[in-house]
Amino acid sequence: MAATDDKTNFYVMDAAIDSLADNINGGTMYTGNGQTYVDGRPAETYSNVDAVSLGGSEYTLENKDNGGWGTTDVDDQICWDTAGTVEFVRVLELDYGSDSDVIRVYAVSDATITVATGKSVYVGGAWKTIDFPCGMVDNTWTNAAGDPITIWIKNGTYAEDMVIVSGGTALSYITYEGYKTTPGDGPAEGMNGTIPEIQGTGTAAATLHVPSGKDYLSFVALKFTQTTASKHGVYNLGDYCSWEHCYCKTTGVGGSGISNVNGYANTFTKCYIEGVLNGISASSLSIGIINCDVVFGGAASNSGIIIGPYSTANNNKVRYVGTDTTAVKGIESDGVVSWIVGNTIDGIDKLTSGIFLDTGYIGTCENNLVSNINGYGLDSDHVHFILNSYNAFYNCSSGNINTTYILADNDVGNVTVTADPYTNHPTDLTLNSNTPGGGQCRAAGYPSYRDIGSLQHEDVGGTTVIVSHRKVR
Repeated sequence: MAATDDKTNFYVMDAAIDSLADNINGGTMYTGNGQTYVDGRPAETYSNVDAVSLGGSEYTLENKDNGGWGTTDVDDQICWDTAGTVEFVRVLELDYGSDSDVIRVYAVSDATITVATGKSVYVGGAWKTIDFPCGMVDNTWTNAAGDPITIWIKNGTYAEDMVIVSGGTALSYITYEGYKTTPGDGPAEGMNGTIPEIQGTGTAAATLHVPSGKDYLSFVALKFTQTTASKHGVYNLGDYCSWEHCYCKTTGVGGSGISNVNGYANTFTKCYIEGVLNGISASSLSIGIINCDVVFGGAASNSGIIIGPYSTANNNKVRYVGTDTTAVKGIESDGVVSWIVGNTIDGIDKLTSGIFLDTGYIGTCENNLVSNINGYGLDSDHVHFILNSYNAFYNCSSGNINTTYILADNDVGNVTVTADPYTNHPTDLTLNSNTPGGGQCRAAGYPSYRDIGSLQHEDVGGTTVIVSHRKVR
């Protein structure tokens, strides 16, 4: 599809730039099949163009090579090089002043652009850095049908930060999606597949920073890695955002794989999340953490997963790899009305709590496998009213459940596993036949077979409470 035909798809390529004169947007330009392409995307080229200021940030471009602008359309992206500077404009009007070789444009990258004769102009193409579309594209960049925008990011390594400056809308999301060869091919290998890696510089709060008010965003098949102390893989304050098939990791002391501070109604699905302080801290409202592989542990570690009020942590693998034995928890609920269902938690005899219920908890704690805890499998510091049923516990030194605070009225079908349930502990938490039902729970009259713990990341059965705004792929 020609870039000039669709204003909803933009491309980022990690490729060597031959020269700005040949390669205005990044990537390798070549000619084939009678048409010029930039990294596989059609790009029209005009090499003799005048730019004249209309005042403010609007300009006219006159094409002196031919009688018009070919298949150029309103809202097309046009960019050119002048004295080594990449400039980017958006087409506002074709045939400006009834002159077919003059169009009116709006400068997107800067308030002003360099006006000169003989510019090399390209329509379409691909950016080389991710921060450019992050700082420029917003939900107004749609085609006539109003279709949502996707920024396609080709597999490669990008040493930069992603700081989002524009959000979408409820009807027009902005999606940042990685791919291997063809846009949409996704990580067929699973959560830690072959996908683009963005390596944070340590100058922003995180490799991916979504500020407050930057809402309605979707991130798919991307790696966000960080090494700086107290920096995160992802730092999100936006609302109605989603992450799927993403890899979010920090090795910096005091950092979390994902820190979702105040964002509302966000979802994290089929992600690999690794942190030193927390795996994922998402204590705000209505968060869904589903089918994720969470690894955490370091000096003064806190929790693998933290959720807040009206939130979900379902069918996740939580693995502790640190050495701290004080106040560390596998999954922690920080608010009322939450669902903790179908998780597998391994504390390697270090965690003081497998699942910890904080003040005011009401909800469901069901079908989890909690193992190797240096304390209670299910713990609390206040009295809680919950549906606590069909959980399995293995090697919890203080006992399966702290009955001082967790009322026994709803305890149904909980079982103790007497042999190590893992075939590869704690690397991937693959379960073996020592788990009740050979990996499925049917204890104490449970009405039907059901997977216990997180067994099927790609296709999980059973109850899953999703608080997402939209269905993600």
